Amino acid sequence: ILVGHSLGGDTVRLAGDPFAVVVADDRAYVSVATAGHDSIVTVDTITGAVLAEYPLAFSVTALAISPDGKRVFAGRTGHERIDIADIDTTAERVGTIDIATGPGINLDALRIDSTGKRLYVATSDSRGSRLVIVNTETAQAQATVWVGAPIRDIAIGDGVAYVLTSDLEHRGVVHTVDLS
Repeated sequence: ILVGHSLGGDTVRLAGDPFAVVVADDRAYVSVATAGHDSIVTVDTITGAVLAEYPLAFSVTALAISPDGKRVFAGRTGHERIDIADIDTTAERVGTIDIATGPGINLDALRIDSTGKRLYVATSDSRGSRLVIVNTETAQAQATVWVGAPIRDIAIGDGVAYVLTSDLEHRGVVHTVDLS
């Protein structure tokens, strides 16, 4: 796959199909799927050089990056389980945050708060959707909020999560969740 580089029109060749991207400072982190595995590829946004690759099990379905750019969170969906790969970009190691298991479970969106201490995870299964709030320091879920309709995206404001849902019955709705 060719990814256009905005400076000078250069391209970066990445093997596989890209799905999501997050950027911090002069680094882009791109999720790429190949026949063998998914991975997060680190690209220098100035030179276009591929700096690192983090192979991952399961399918990457969402990305988020900490405000300081030191941690990339890759939401993954596997066979009847979802988790988050927690990539420490300075130590170049990968940890796992377990989220849920069950038939038809999916991880649909990720957002991190401005402190980098709370990760907001949209999950769905045949019963509906939930917003799971994860403490990034302990890698533990702190709370779960039932939402119902499929979550399409999340935005985090000052003490409020804005949760966008969409389905045939209610069409598009933005739910406000008081985070206190």
